[in-house]
Amino acid sequence: MNDKESTSTLKNTDKPSQLGKRIVEQRAKQGLSQEALADMSGLSLRTIQRIEKGESIPRGATLKKLAQVLTITAEDLIDVETDDAPNMLVLINLSQLACLLFPLLGILAPLIIWLAQRNRIQQINALGVRIVNFQILWNLLVFATYGVGLLAILIKGGVTQPIFHCFVVTMAILYLYVIVIAVWNTTRSHKQQNFWYKPVIPLLQ
Repeated sequence: MNDKESTSTLKNTDKPSQLGKRIVEQRAKQGLSQEALADMSGLSLRTIQRIEKGESIPRGATLKKLAQVLTITAEDLIDVETDDAPNMLVLINLSQLACLLFPLLGILAPLIIWLAQRNRIQQINALGVRIVNFQILWNLLVFATYGVGLLAILIKGGVTQPIFHCFVVTMAILYLYVIVIAVWNTTRSHKQQNFWYKPVIPLLQ
């Protein structure tokens, strides 16, 4: 793969690249010139210059080569460049509200987003794991409520008023809680504050 294939040129409509500035900063910390960085990474000097000016964005092998020379992870460099990170954090928080359609969708929706974005957006990795773990426990509680309700009906020989009221109240609390938690964490993510999901079952790490 040549330099052109592993970088993409910014269009006039693209936002200014912050990745180039980060590379300049890291290169300065390492005491490297553009020529030295080009030589150590195996890239052309022109490619280094274009990346640092924000005229192109390194992709794939080019990104890994730069990260290795600059002693920084590729994920850190990508995270700096990802302009849609705040939107994706909001999206993954809200995605769990798919549980309102069917409980298991509250697990599947954020899981899909997490798997697709975890190597692209650094913050989404820990958040996605937390949301999925939270939704797993929430789903267990929902299905346990159904199970207890069904068992009570079988024991009593039908739906009694106390059983009905207990079932409705418990489900209302569970659904209200998941809505509040999702909306609250969406607001916190939008404000770049730490997220809070409790309780959770730490199945994913």
